[in-house]
Amino acid sequence: MTAIEAFSAARLSTCGCGETLRNAAFPCNEREMTELLTAKGYNEKLVLGALSNTLVLTDYCGLAILTNNYRGLSVCGTRVKANAGERLTKVCAFCAENGLSGLENFCGIPGSVGGSIRGNAGAFGKEICESIASIELYDVKKERKILLTPQEIAFSYRNTSLNDDYAVLSAEFELKKDSFENISKRLSEIKKSRAEKQPRGKSLGSVFKKANGVSAGEIIERAGLKGFFHAGVRVSEKHANFFINEGNCAARDYYETILIVEETVKERLGIKLEREVRIIGEDCSRYGI
Repeated sequence: MTAIEAFSAARLSTCGCGETLRNAAFPCNEREMTELLTAKGYNEKLVLGALSNTLVLTDYCGLAILTNNYRGLSVCGTRVKANAGERLTKVCAFCAENGLSGLENFCGIPGSVGGSIRGNAGAFGKEICESIASIELYDVKKERKILLTPQEIAFSYRNTSLNDDYAVLSAEFELKKDSFENISKRLSEIKKSRAEKQPRGKSLGSVFKKANGVSAGEIIERAGLKGFFHAGVRVSEKHANFFINEGNCAARDYYETILIVEETVKERLGIKLEREVRIIGEDCSRYGI
């Protein structure tokens, strides 16, 4: 069995903060993944990816299975198979090296393949479900592997029908042949566009989803919150849907900033924003809200 020990989420999270995962494990292969998914003695289990859109607000006492080391890439014809823990940026580079186009829009996203599928990641007008040929899942309740096509899963804007009863093991992407030069050019254009539109720094990426087709960044700016600062966290001047940890803020500070923006937008504009980020251990009563 893979080692299980306490691990600070702040060490991995892209926002640079997070509390302790009391029972964290980093499987390296499918056997270790399935052993952990069927391990007894835990009231709850969570499969976590790169923690690029997940805030661990309070200590988590269940079994946290982090896929960071569960990597692997292979190619067969125009299809690329990627294990759940592979980072999207690496997948994009691998596709380019093999002359396969279709995933360029996702370069620069710090998330993992598994997390990106669970959240149906999108970038520059494209969603990841558009390139999926099949997904290999582990059915935790039935303790067996299953292979599904995208048509057997309900994909929607930044969401899927997959819940915590299913763990993504790998995905196969259907791509198109193209030259390395053409793909590299598109990758450079996407990287440049991302750098122009999105801020650098420690963040969870886009905090909220679009509301009625309007970007959350625009809505937050209309509410007068662009540049808002709270307890070490700033609503980015460059893109108001990015909250930057400018110091060594605690997970509570980051969370409180999210709550303040939610409430202020609702109060000033009458819009209820829906979160794109995931909060583990959320308990609003703890903060008197």
